Amino acid sequence: MTTTTIAPDRTRSEGAGARPSARPVLTVHAGVSLPLRLALLDAVEKALESQGVERARIDERYRSELVVLAELEEG
Repeated sequence: MTTTTIAPDRTRSEGAGARPSARPVLTVHAGVSLPLRLALLDAVEKALESQGVERARIDERYRSELVVLAELEEG
């Protein structure tokens, strides 16, 4: 079973084979409480898994918002 882990975006080397480009799928604003942010991330992770997304991450470029990126197939 493939798992999707929403983790901070890190620089990584690209292997052979093209991957779908990562696109924003969720933005949570800074004013949202930590328990709610965690619940949202859990729900988004499950939703992405159910859609076959294998890679998702948090974009660290944004400090005041939590932006989730996912590699989505075109279509």
